[in-house]
Amino acid sequence: MLPELIELIAVYIAQPYDLLRYLDAVENGLRLPFRSLRALLSASLRSPGLRLWPALVLPLSSHDASLRQYASDCIELFSIVRVRSLEAHGITSLLRPATLLSLGPLTTPDEVRAVCMAPWRARLVALELHLWDRLLAHDVWTPTSLALLGACVRSQPQLASLRLRWQLDQSHDAFQHVLSDVLDLGRSLSHLALSFNEASKVVWNEALATRLGSWLCTSRVTSLALDGLRFDSMHAATRLVASLHGAPLLRELRLDSLQLERALSRAALPPALRSLCVHGASLLPQWRTAAHLSTLALHFEFQYKTSGKSGPCCRIFDLQHDADQEALVALLPQLTELHLDTNSLGNAGALRLIATLHECRYLQVLSLIQQGVTDVSAIAFATAERPSTLRTLRLGRNHVTCVGATALCHVIPHLDVLDLSRNRIRYDGAKAISNVLPLTTHMRTLDVQMNPLSEAGVLVLVAALGRETALRAGVLDLSATVSRAYVPPCRAAIKSLPCPHYVVFRC
Repeated sequence: MLPELIELIAVYIAQPYDLLRYLDAVENGLRLPFRSLRALLSASLRSPGLRLWPALVLPLSSHDASLRQYASDCIELFSIVRVRSLEAHGITSLLRPATLLSLGPLTTPDEVRAVCMAPWRARLVALELHLWDRLLAHDVWTPTSLALLGACVRSQPQLASLRLRWQLDQSHDAFQHVLSDVLDLGRSLSHLALSFNEASKVVWNEALATRLGSWLCTSRVTSLALDGLRFDSMHAATRLVASLHGAPLLRELRLDSLQLERALSRAALPPALRSLCVHGASLLPQWRTAAHLSTLALHFEFQYKTSGKSGPCCRIFDLQHDADQEALVALLPQLTELHLDTNSLGNAGALRLIATLHECRYLQVLSLIQQGVTDVSAIAFATAERPSTLRTLRLGRNHVTCVGATALCHVIPHLDVLDLSRNRIRYDGAKAISNVLPLTTHMRTLDVQMNPLSEAGVLVLVAALGRETALRAGVLDLSATVSRAYVPPCRAAIKSLPCPHYVVFRC
């Protein structure tokens, strides 16, 4: 085949291990960029932290000159490069004129100044900012440095994604100026995330809510995340929520603000919305007819917060009400993703959802984290008629034992992600999983961390990995599965593997 045809086919291969097999088979027809990519793929077998295709991640601790050279030779294959440290591996020297950059997080004024003066600053398409008060540090945020930050943001003509975490003990006015600079980006911004912590002095009034709302109605934003916003009145929160309906392209919405969630419960969803993530409010009955939703995330997590002199306060919400469960069952057949965290479904609620799975033609992700479910639900899921589209199952923080884990072994080869962390799985469950481990090389994550597997359970899983000859697409997480006394022999067994970085073992 012509080199051009070989390379065109390679671009459409999604999994790195499949790509390496393909490039090995056509080695003689490869040009330099793909020869270097093949070398990097081979290096991934022995280099912890090296990940590539479709995104390239170089290990920050690596000083291997050959890795840097391979990256330099093949970096033109990656249209966007994400970097956390601009100095790591001399990354700026590797960039090609057409390479776009995703950068972050920036945390200090000095880092912002470096970006403002960098010759590649016009190529930034994604930026993450984490602004917090650095105690005992000389490089602190002042009104002058915040003004420089605003100027830096305004000068990015291609910036499409901005994440701003505001944890400064600064005045309301300081944030208002930064927000104005962000909104001056105009129509280039398609993803915006604003996050505030409890110590933030920013209180959203009607004027600030109106400013953001007016911008949303004229922007091209497709994804919006608002976390920790506090309003001086429900009227201000309602005004901002009402403006969401006027955002013509908004497809993804994430809210973690009780006032915004309450306002949303009385409002119509934006017409283009496809993905909704809400923390801490039961809103399902109002949306049982939301036919356009495809992704729904309802995180009713336990949040233990300190609020001034009032002491600790908790927000606990659940899906115990029949109206909520009925609405959820009604929505499930149209969803591609359903995420539920830390509510009180229990086996009864989980079984109700599982009984609906045969009607789900699109469901790809099902997350039932910390629901209080047991082997009963695990067995029911393993034996139920499931959608062929389902690729991710999360059952972490539940009460699944070896019986449930053994039943799920029939399902594991059909998944890309399985989370069984923080359950009650012991040696027999680990042994059952080890028997199907050769069928899981395609999986991105198989997570059994924080289960009492015992030394024998860990070793039987590691031994199964040692017999493999194929590349793995992801990792097996065995963290915190043995007591401290058994860590050394387990770590030694993992180190003896041909590819020890396929195992995550933190203790």
